[in-house]
Amino acid sequence: TRPVDQFPGLAVSEAELFALLIAQKAVIHYKGTRFHNPLRTAFETLTSDLDPKVLVHITHLGEAMDIRIAGSEEQDEESFQIATRAVQQHRPLKFQYRKHATKGVEHRHIHPYQLVCANNRWYVLGHDLKRKAIRAFVLARIKDPEILPGTFEHPKDFKVQDYLKGSFGIFKGGDDLEVVIDLDLWASDVMR
Repeated sequence: TRPVDQFPGLAVSEAELFALLIAQKAVIHYKGTRFHNPLRTAFETLTSDLDPKVLVHITHLGEAMDIRIAGSEEQDEESFQIATRAVQQHRPLKFQYRKHATKGVEHRHIHPYQLVCANNRWYVLGHDLKRKAIRAFVLARIKDPEILPGTFEHPKDFKVQDYLKGSFGIFKGGDDLEVVIDLDLWASDVMR
């Protein structure tokens, strides 16, 4: 044996290189969540043994293309962590909430059941105590979250997969409706 300054770089195929580029771009979409730092660290660990020529190739490939995931938004990391703890510990949660397309905020008090990422947007799903119904709240629109004393019993029959079955992303309605959408040739190609 003899001392070495550097181990040989890890060989990757072109498909694996493309997958690494997608992973690198995907990590960015978790900025502001508790997942960002672990994902970034994992990505750096995975790429640390790559041949420097491969890293240069990833950089050039990344400059030649852009990967956009619609709907991603930065999260307030503290709000995300508080909501996560409330879900894990079955603790009531209160917060200020701004509904879509409004300027004002409302006081909300929920029993949070689960965090859901739908279409690259984080939600907390829970039982709204005032409205006496399960509601979905966009985490990016939650302000001043506070975990309250006490605990609640998570309904044994609540399964997020069942609750969201038939939904449009995260949105649910009470009835099944038939909807006809008339698209021109340009839009129909986009929607395929």
